[in-house]
Order: sequence, then C-alpha cells, then structure tokens
Amino acid sequence: MYPVITNYFPPEEPPRGAFIPLLFAGALVGLFSLFLIQSFFGSAMDKVSLFGNLSAWGFLLVVNYLGIYAIIVAFWVKINLINTLWTILAIALPTLFLMNKGLTPDGCHVSGFSKALKAKNN
Repeated sequence: MYPVITNYFPPEEPPRGAFIPLLFAGALVGLFSLFLIQSFFGSAMDKVSLFGNLSAWGFLLVVNYLGIYAIIVAFWVKINLINTLWTILAIALPTLFLMNKGLTPDGCHVSGFSKALKAKNN
C-alpha cells in the first residue's frame, strides 16, 4: 500500500469574463428599447402609436416591468440567487397592484381586432 495518503485537487479553471452575458444583455436591451420606441412613437410604416391611450397607471406598469427585467439582467451578470429571489418577492405585490390598475378593459381594447359574435337561431 501507500505509506502517505495525499489528496489531489485538480487546478481550478481561471474565471471567465462577463463579456458574453453583457453582450447578450445589451442586445436584448437594445431590441427591447427599439420595440418600446416604435410602440410609443409609432413605426415608420404605419405611423400609429400602439401606446397612444396609455394612462399613468399603464406607464407605471411598463416601468415596473422594465425594473423586473433589470433585476433579471442583474442576476445574470452579478447578483446571487438568494438576493434576486428576495427582490422579486418584494416586487411581487406592487406588480400585482399595478397590473390591476394598469390593465383595464377600456385600455386593453384594440379596435382593429374584434370578434364578431354570432346570434343563436332558436
């Protein structure tokens, strides 16, 4: 047998940089910003603003979702899981409140898309 017991630990891999996650996060932020700009101010093709009837509560709802997106990106880049989960738990109640206030039936009606109801013949 062996006279001395030795432990062998393989060398650790060098830490990788955050370039790839930051690149993808930046691409997602850029595309989402492009979507919001086209939605708020209308695209070049149709000149119609999708958020023309956006109320103050609806705007706060959009800001809230941008905050949730920032929390997810922060977790992806640097923040640990436990802090992220506590932060999402803390923002859950305001998100539900803003969804209730921001998504009203009047504000969610899209006139171009309506379903025609058929009357039943007895």
